[in-house]
Amino acid sequence: MSAWQWARVVLAAISAVFVMASTLWSIFDVRKDDRLGQTTTALWLLLLLAVPLLGLVAWLYARPRLGRHTDNFHFKKLP
Repeated sequence: MSAWQWARVVLAAISAVFVMASTLWSIFDVRKDDRLGQTTTALWLLLLLAVPLLGLVAWLYARPRLGRHTDNFHFKKLP
């Protein structure tokens, strides 16, 4: 194999690891989000497993729009 073929193999492996890691992160993030109902969680998980990159982008887009977490820090206003 030439150097260019090895570079393509390494880049493909790095890409595959990135996709798998980001998919796993998004699956765990969906599972721990208590703002979602059982059906909505199942639909998100199906989307993430069916089309990992599209599901990840959709989850990253929809997650902040679901509402604010109740455990956010509340800063006092200074007089």
